[in-house]
Amino acid sequence: MLLEAAKAAEEAWTEASFRIAEAVGVSVDDVTDHHVAVAVHGGQIVYMGISDPLLALPADELADIVNGHIAIAFGSWREQLRSA
Repeated sequence: MLLEAAKAAEEAWTEASFRIAEAVGVSVDDVTDHHVAVAVHGGQIVYMGISDPLLALPADELADIVNGHIAIAFGSWREQLRSA
């Protein structure tokens, strides 16, 4: 019985670890013609792309857009962890 419980715990841990390792959050402003893309994995931003036209925007406007996509990507990543 103890061996079965240990095996079940190991399987649950392995499954949870795999899901955590695979969780990725992504935010893209437009799938076909994107200007901002952010990807989050392991609780860190692993990719951020900003198109040249957006870089011409005023800094405060650009910051609002980019920060919004960062928040969405982190939210998506957290949701995947929660549902794991």
